[in-house]
Amino acid sequence: MLQEDIVLTESLQMRSAPLYDAVVVTGELAGKGVTCKVRREGEAGQLFAPQVSSPLINVAAAGAERGRNVLSDRGEQAAVDLTVPLFAKPLKPGEVGVIMPLDLVEVTGSDGTWHGQCESLRIEVTVEQQAVVIEQTATLERHYTDAD
Repeated sequence: MLQEDIVLTESLQMRSAPLYDAVVVTGELAGKGVTCKVRREGEAGQLFAPQVSSPLINVAAAGAERGRNVLSDRGEQAAVDLTVPLFAKPLKPGEVGVIMPLDLVEVTGSDGTWHGQCESLRIEVTVEQQAVVIEQTATLERHYTDAD
């Protein structure tokens, strides 16, 4: 969990993707591939994302998972850059260790709590007045549509 009060800098870049609710996923290998129509549960399944094909789609479960990934990338989103101090272990309450790519990060602040997946991380080390300062800047993918 990351508390917004320790964030040193924050920036975001918004992006929007169509609200696709269906996609056709197909395998490329002749005689071994499968074709699946994947749709979001509880939705009509009428706005199709561009078709996806891959040599790895050779069973329905693989097609369903690939379709789920395509359909999760939709709506209003942001790449949020958060710069926070990198604290050494053992961590005290409120301190943050290294945030690794693919980590799911819970951010809590005055406006509530949100979750984002870490896409990238940059660590910067400086020496200020004979003290070593280590900061990490994590880029979190935040979804506003379909979010908690």
